[in-house]
Amino acid sequence: MCAKKVRISEVAEAAGVSKTTASHALSGKGRVSEETRQRVRAAAEQLGHRPNHVARSLATGRSQALGVVVVGLRGSWYADCVEGIEDTAVERGYSVLLGCCGGDPQRERELVERFLGWSVDGLVILSHWPEGNADLFRALASSGPPIVFIYNHLPDIPIDSVATDDFLGGYLAGKHLAQAGRRRILFLGSVDAFSWARSRLEGCNRALQEINLPPAVVLDPGWLPTEEECTALARKALQAHLQTGNSFDAVFGANDTQAWGALEALRDYGKRVPDEVAVVGFDDRGASAKVQPPLTTFRHAMRSMAKQAVDMLLERLTPEGRKAPPRRALFEPYLIVRESTGTLASQ
Repeated sequence: MCAKKVRISEVAEAAGVSKTTASHALSGKGRVSEETRQRVRAAAEQLGHRPNHVARSLATGRSQALGVVVVGLRGSWYADCVEGIEDTAVERGYSVLLGCCGGDPQRERELVERFLGWSVDGLVILSHWPEGNADLFRALASSGPPIVFIYNHLPDIPIDSVATDDFLGGYLAGKHLAQAGRRRILFLGSVDAFSWARSRLEGCNRALQEINLPPAVVLDPGWLPTEEECTALARKALQAHLQTGNSFDAVFGANDTQAWGALEALRDYGKRVPDEVAVVGFDDRGASAKVQPPLTTFRHAMRSMAKQAVDMLLERLTPEGRKAPPRRALFEPYLIVRESTGTLASQ
């Protein structure tokens, strides 16, 4: 036997408020005091009221859901990003549908199309390589729901994005290494494949240029989706360079996985870190504080970026937001100094 469906009007009567106030209190919309919101929710729970999201979607033309595609959840900064997205979305009365693509463009495309089939109100995409689905995103920019990229973007497609200021991060890395007395720097990263790697290299070279040091020598190890494969490729590339006998006293890894590979290669060749070679990474992944020696790296402001992404997305759902030009918000990375550059510091 099916339980009797409890109407919103019954919840409103039990809470002593109007039907509109009860609806706002349960949806998280409108101006409702916290005391009233709690009273309405208590009444709804006592009566067994469950909101009909399908009916609400049909009535408003909105699903009150956002689709979120991320590379994965293994890294702490990915998890921070997802938690920041969900916290902000829930505060604004939205649910989150999450999918992990593992860095695979085809999987990313399938998740986006699935979320579109579920009529999400907008999409948040954390992609290492959005170029892999540029045709899809170009089409959605003109006829789909609003999209915000986190971490990366497509410069020639009008889609909002939030990201770390990679040029600034590279600049700060170059300055830090130069201030530590390093003069011959290798940059280990896939500059041909990723714009963020190129930006970090350009920032580093700008810092070196300002103090009349030669630009960083680039070692491009290529790219594969898993951390283990990235680290192995970086290790192989640096080992090959070590065999040439060319001297260097610092390695700037475009990300932490590249830097881990550098630490392994240097250890294999008996190079002491940081006495002979300093190493800097980027991303502050969980293992970077535990490798030996602990890695100097950069931390993203992921929660702030996630909140900004959701705010930008929901602004696009307003009449004014639809007319605004595409926006790109940049966040300063935080330098985390550890033993791999020769200085112990806390931050």
